[in-house]
Amino acid sequence: MKTFITRLTQIGFALLLCNSAVAAIIEIDAINRGAYNADGVTVTGGSGSATGNYATSDSYKSFFSEAGFRSFFNFDLSDLSGMVVTSVTFYIDNGITAKIEDGYNFNLVDYSGDIDPLVKNSGGSAAYEDLGTGAIFASESDVLQDFFTLEFNDTGLEAINASIGGEFAFGGQYDSDVKNSAIFGATNGGSYVTKLIIEYAEVPEPSGIALLSLAFTGLVLRRKRVKV
Repeated sequence: MKTFITRLTQIGFALLLCNSAVAAIIEIDAINRGAYNADGVTVTGGSGSATGNYATSDSYKSFFSEAGFRSFFNFDLSDLSGMVVTSVTFYIDNGITAKIEDGYNFNLVDYSGDIDPLVKNSGGSAAYEDLGTGAIFASESDVLQDFFTLEFNDTGLEAINASIGGEFAFGGQYDSDVKNSAIFGATNGGSYVTKLIIEYAEVPEPSGIALLSLAFTGLVLRRKRVKV
């Protein structure tokens, strides 16, 4: 009996090792980025490309636009097919800032609209609205840095996991009522980095449980034959 239990335990442990999730990290650069104002106009200096200008300013008023700008960031998650994302950090280079004061946040927000017109500069005022009214994925108030990072919350993790295998887009909104305040000014060009640092794990295959059951059944039947 002891030998039987030992062999069953060894088989079960081996199967669990083969089917356990292994954590890994991948960095994914934005494939498109840019910004819209309330009139549906994209920011100058390029928008809707991997090196687009993602200048973001208060919705009250700014030197970029009377209406301010909200940014967007678009990523290809096809390399994560079959994976489960466990943590996400958004890295963003700052660029030029203007009249920033303490107490105001840069928020990453859910974008629920169609990605194709968004990245092709045809999203219009609807894109601007969507980029600032969705659920918040992450928030940062200390923006007076050359670059900073934002950690996705549970809502953000749920959204990115729902988009695995395809494209994922979210908005950037600067919460401020300080006139002419802005961040990420003049960020067009490849020297400004926007990327996701993703920790993920492979989805364990359900076959492990089935194999364990078969092994158990086989050993039981074998013991019965030996007794006979």
